[in-house]
Amino acid sequence: LRRTLGADVVPRGRGDELCVRAGALWCDAIEFERALDEDRPADALGLYRGPLLPGLHVTDASPELEEWLEAERAHLARRWTHAVERVATEREERGDASGAAVWWRQLAAHDRFSSRIALRLMRALAATGDPAEAIRHARAHEQLLREELGAAPDSRIGAFVRSLRATS
Repeated sequence: LRRTLGADVVPRGRGDELCVRAGALWCDAIEFERALDEDRPADALGLYRGPLLPGLHVTDASPELEEWLEAERAHLARRWTHAVERVATEREERGDASGAAVWWRQLAAHDRFSSRIALRLMRALAATGDPAEAIRHARAHEQLLREELGAAPDSRIGAFVRSLRATS
């Protein structure tokens, strides 16, 4: 690593310890969190590419490393979810139904079982002038819940579908 990155990036550690000088490397996860901490959710969302180090399995890794990695993945995913919801809501408030629908669709793909998110996506789709797509999403969501969980969606979804049909 020292030969590739340079001794100024990877200084000598103690024993089998690996150190990287703070700020020497750019890291998307750190920049993602910095953008969120600086109240720049749209910038942060441009950096997020999915779970942290997907598929990483260190042979003979300590349980502490595995626990840390899982906790960090969950932490970043939660922050991503909150940022997506915030951006989608801001788009709705500005009257940008199409922009909101893009973000609600991403969130619905991430949390397929959430009737609350499904309803928000349906409202955004209807606001774009596509009530048929909103109804299709409601049906797909209902089928998913019934097949996977043996559950019915939130009653507000059925009420919204009925209101869409009544106005079309």
